[in-house]
Amino acid sequence: MNPLFRQHVTSTAFNLTLSAHMIHGLKSLAEGNVNVGGEHTQNALVGRGLIESWTNLFDKLVFRLTPTGNAVVYLLIEAGLLDVADMYDQWTRLFEEFSKDMGNSPHKSVQEYTT
Repeated sequence: MNPLFRQHVTSTAFNLTLSAHMIHGLKSLAEGNVNVGGEHTQNALVGRGLIESWTNLFDKLVFRLTPTGNAVVYLLIEAGLLDVADMYDQWTRLFEEFSKDMGNSPHKSVQEYTT
């Protein structure tokens, strides 16, 4: 379970609101980038439990999707909010792997599934 995600979406009822900048940031991470965008977008996605940060070997702050973030990206694809038609089959496979593995590795990222 992702406590940040649970807290965010269940404050009144289940509700997850994402701005266009947040959706773009999630897509960017799903494509293998390590940057999300502006600080507000970063904080909003971290606060929702969709991404996590760490400092790389060069002391630079970088980000990756959490398992919950991976699932949200899949839902955005299903909803037609991400234009990744050429990635659909790959994402379907990744989501199936992710679904089987979610309980075993709470910090596994999309990049780890593609290698």
